[in-house]
Amino acid sequence: MQRLEVVVRWLMGAVFVLFGASKFYPFMPTPPVPPEAATFIAALMTSGYMWPLLGVIEVMGGALLLSGRYIPISVAILAPVITNIALYLLLLAKTGPGMVMALFLVSCELFLLWRYRQRWALMVAA
Repeated sequence: MQRLEVVVRWLMGAVFVLFGASKFYPFMPTPPVPPEAATFIAALMTSGYMWPLLGVIEVMGGALLLSGRYIPISVAILAPVITNIALYLLLLAKTGPGMVMALFLVSCELFLLWRYRQRWALMVAA
C-alpha cells in the first residue's frame, strides 16, 4: 500500500506541476474544445488574476505532493481545484481523454483522502 501511495502522489504531483506551469508559459498544445468550454477558459484568462492564481495553486499543491511533506494540506488545497477540473471536463469539454483525466484525478484525490484519514480526523476534531 505504501508503494501505491508513492506512485499516486508522484503521478498526481507531476500532473499538477506540469499543468500549473503551463498556465504561465503554454508549452503544451491545447486540443480543440467546444464553445462553452472555450468561453469558460477565456473568462478565466481575461480576468487577469484567476488563471495565474490557479497556476500557482496547482504548482504549489503538486510540489507538496512530490516532496512527500504536508500531504494532507496539499490534498486540501487541491480538492476544490480537482472538483472544478472534473466538472469542467465532464460537463463542458466532454471529450474521452478529458473524462479519463477527470476520473484519474478524482480517484487519486479520494485515495489520498482515505489514506490520510487519521490525520483528517485530527484536523476536524473539536
